[in-house]
Amino acid sequence: VPALMDSLDLVDAWHLLHLTERDYTHTCRAHGTHSRIDYIFTSPALFSAVDAVEHGPLEISDHSMLFLDLTPPLQLSLQHPWRFPAYLYQDKDFFNFLCSKWKDYVR
Repeated sequence: VPALMDSLDLVDAWHLLHLTERDYTHTCRAHGTHSRIDYIFTSPALFSAVDAVEHGPLEISDHSMLFLDLTPPLQLSLQHPWRFPAYLYQDKDFFNFLCSKWKDYVR
């Protein structure tokens, strides 16, 4: 996850708001383990508009919901809007990875 965040210039909004807390978004009841595998990423510029990020209860599935509260600034800076890195469109390995993950998702 850190490499992905670095390469796409994103920040983990929940972590930045809860630096000293430990919380989990996934529970494996069979093994009794917990992990934080669900994230809300933002660009550093958009993070200034984040008011809260909270984990919801584990009620319907083995993943907890994530809640994001945003208060948009009066005027968003459009000088450097976040964009998907164009070089990744030409990367065959990344394209194949993305296609395989998409196929897994739609199954």
